[in-house]
Amino acid sequence: LVITIDDAPKEGCKHISVLTEADETQCPVVKIHPDDVVALPYSSGTTGLPKGVMLTHKGLVSSVAQQVDGENPNLYFHSEDVILCVLPLFHIYSLNSVLLCALRAGAATLIMQKFNLTTCLELMQKYKVTVAPIVPPIVLDITKSPIVSQYDVSSVRIIMSGAAPLGKELEDALRERFPKAIFGQ
Repeated sequence: LVITIDDAPKEGCKHISVLTEADETQCPVVKIHPDDVVALPYSSGTTGLPKGVMLTHKGLVSSVAQQVDGENPNLYFHSEDVILCVLPLFHIYSLNSVLLCALRAGAATLIMQKFNLTTCLELMQKYKVTVAPIVPPIVLDITKSPIVSQYDVSSVRIIMSGAAPLGKELEDALRERFPKAIFGQ
């Protein structure tokens, strides 16, 4: 089943309204087993071409629980956070470690349809974004662009960079732009 937000869905696709307007009492009962595949997001392709990653219900729930609910959670998302999702949700980093962890924590999540630095900075300022999960090419944009200093991004408390290595020089330049933020990879 492919769900779209397009006004006129392509053949074989359904508009999101079929979910939002559905009568939940009419939904079929489905047995879910912990080892059933629940999602097929793509890896970043750091060792070659991106690959589909088969995530089971048990694996996905365990991963989110480990990152959010564990004794030493990796992400430290809180219900008061505003998380800016600029990454495509078909990649495992964005789906699992951003969207699902944000939902589990009860945090507000802003989803950008497509990355644009100006729009990203406007959203950070307007909505007082507290968590910014990004990737090295976006780090490069942020560190090289003179427009960043025109925006108040002081609300950002965590910056996560993933999907590819981030060199020390870029990390240091990013720290200059976000001096109050904690960084994680």
